[in-house]
Amino acid sequence: MSEQTKRSAGVPGAEDVFAVPGEPIADQAYLSAGADWDQIIESQRERADEIIVVNLGPQHPSTHGVMRLVLEMDGETVMSCRPGIGFLHTGIEKNSEYRTWTQGSTFFTRMNYVGGIHNEAA
Repeated sequence: MSEQTKRSAGVPGAEDVFAVPGEPIADQAYLSAGADWDQIIESQRERADEIIVVNLGPQHPSTHGVMRLVLEMDGETVMSCRPGIGFLHTGIEKNSEYRTWTQGSTFFTRMNYVGGIHNEAA
């Protein structure tokens, strides 16, 4: 493969928080430049598996914008899942500084629309 194909898709020098420690180079994402497709297909054929990595990001309708899932799938079976949480930051701490306790309790319920019932039960 060409050097352009072997480059990781990430920013050089940046740490991938979703990467598995010690992940082999073969498991990186590749950029293809035209004629490299045949080589990529052949290397995938040599691996003899159908593993695909699906990035179920925070913009996906089923995640409601609160998390990101990096799923490694073999067919329809999920082999591994690397969750990334914390995408629902709405400045709750700063907004609650100017509210009374009564205003704050209803504010938290509305801001965390996925788990609002947990605030009511606590």
